[in-house]
Amino acid sequence: MVAELKEEVFKNTETLFPGQEFSELWQIMSYLTKKEYVDKMDYDWIRIMVKRVAKRNRCSLKV
Repeated sequence: MVAELKEEVFKNTETLFPGQEFSELWQIMSYLTKKEYVDKMDYDWIRIMVKRVAKRNRCSLKV
């Protein structure tokens, strides 16, 4: 069930993050879909992209 939902979301990221303001999130999702289990992740790039979106939308990432 969860795997099916995940696959559906990753097929069409535009429905998950509508609007141009979320283009960085589309890029992150696209990046993640291309990765295989053994691939090295660029966590610094992901972190930068998420912070950029949060800053532009005035969101706090602090827990």
